[in-house]
Amino acid sequence: MRKRFVPLVILIALAGCGDDDSGTEPKPAAGGGGSGAAASEKLQIGREVSAVAVRDGQVFIGNGLEGTIQRVDPKTGKAFAPLKVTDDPGTLISEFEMGGGSAWIRLDDDKLARVDLETGQVVAEIQLKHSPNGIAWSEAGVWVTGNGYATRIDPADNKAGDAIKTPALAEDISIDSDTVWIPNSEDGTVERLTADLGEVNTQPLPVGTQPDPIEASNGIVWVADEEEEALRKVDAERGQVAGEPIALGDFPFDIEVGPDGLFVLCSDSVVQVDRESGKVAARFPLEGDVDDIAVGEGYLWMADGNANTLTRVPLS
Repeated sequence: MRKRFVPLVILIALAGCGDDDSGTEPKPAAGGGGSGAAASEKLQIGREVSAVAVRDGQVFIGNGLEGTIQRVDPKTGKAFAPLKVTDDPGTLISEFEMGGGSAWIRLDDDKLARVDLETGQVVAEIQLKHSPNGIAWSEAGVWVTGNGYATRIDPADNKAGDAIKTPALAEDISIDSDTVWIPNSEDGTVERLTADLGEVNTQPLPVGTQPDPIEASNGIVWVADEEEEALRKVDAERGQVAGEPIALGDFPFDIEVGPDGLFVLCSDSVVQVDRESGKVAARFPLEGDVDDIAVGEGYLWMADGNANTLTRVPLS
């Protein structure tokens, strides 16, 4: 039974999206009600909404086995026409990153697609030498990690560099201040590479027991520990853990940091953490199976592929 910490009081369903970019207007859903401090909206858009990303004022979702991504107006919740990424019906759009005016999308076991978000066109399919599990963007390059390797993609020519051996089976990756951060859940460390060249710039940093989800932002690296079910704050410049572990209470899957806060997707809830105090500020219960989260434009966004919904929770 899922815990209920913050009741959801507003449910709004959107009709399906049309083929043009006019979108659809919200309609009140049947049922709903209740009371609580936070209101949320369930947006029934796309199909198999398995991924969500927010950057530079734009919100995009990935539509599962549809092979498409879709822009969502962050103010109205209106969805625009899908952008076709691949014609392969077996491709699961479950991981993508936005940056530099493009979406970088995992296609299958060894490929990435680059989509120009202004034109909606696929401008490149990038062949890799390993599976793409985690994707991170910076102006110094796009990095992909998976199956014990990491690869830098040059955004100028879309060429993948040599695969670099990384901590065993690392699945997540993050970039900040020209440094690539890769967790190793097998030996409790985090490895650091230079974002432009992929050079190892220091010894692995011990961080907990089983670190995996990781997010670096503004000189701070947040690392969640799967075994300890805790979150740690790392000072990037000093390369040291700062303060005590923050108890999450649930198994962590993902970390998202933005101007609207720090959030950890866990097995039963999304945990909001105050970045200054390191205290748990709120817990948002999961209704259904949340595949991915993002934060930005004043909302927490939660993608549920089974229910075909994108839930947004206002954060002010």
